[in-house]
Amino acid sequence: MKPTAVCRETDAEHGLGSVTVPPYVIGAVAVLTVNFISSKTDRRVIYMGLSALQMMVGYIMFLASTNTKVRYAADFIIATGPFNSGALCNAHVAANVIGDTARSSAIGTNVVFGNIGGLIATWAFLPFAGLNYPIGNGLNLAAQSLIAITIAGMFNWMKPDNKRREQRDVTVEIDGLSDEEIEKLDWRHPGFEWRLHSGFQDVLS
Repeated sequence: MKPTAVCRETDAEHGLGSVTVPPYVIGAVAVLTVNFISSKTDRRVIYMGLSALQMMVGYIMFLASTNTKVRYAADFIIATGPFNSGALCNAHVAANVIGDTARSSAIGTNVVFGNIGGLIATWAFLPFAGLNYPIGNGLNLAAQSLIAITIAGMFNWMKPDNKRREQRDVTVEIDGLSDEEIEKLDWRHPGFEWRLHSGFQDVLS
């Protein structure tokens, strides 16, 4: 789809690769930079939200303009978003479960839903809609808007839920349970807290 979307910007003197490769290079640099900052600041949710907002801006540019320079600039804005989200979402779901099996299942489920988006894209970017692809870009804008709303809702739910968990008496609630039963509690463990910022913690100790 990318070569078709930007083909207006090429001419006889420039190969198609000269305009299709740079957005991916910028995206690769962005994912390394943002995830490095994320690891240093010990935060993920805020960067996931910003990536969604960034992609919304890019798709609005695609839908609002037919100017090739504007649309090419939108390519760069959009390219940095999904690269970041792909890595940060996996990190976030992995940090909010306990145990290797649960962690593998969480990452696998996250990847499956991500791949469903690619499947839908094959039906959204249809030949008759080129070169502007209003259907595909409109669906992407709607998806990113939903992601931004979901992230905001998740953040506003996790914080008060953590406060409620802090008021529970962990010792009393797990009294009488075996080590195996405690381990199987996973996120239902009274001492578990949703990790908005911090990394892995041993809440079963």
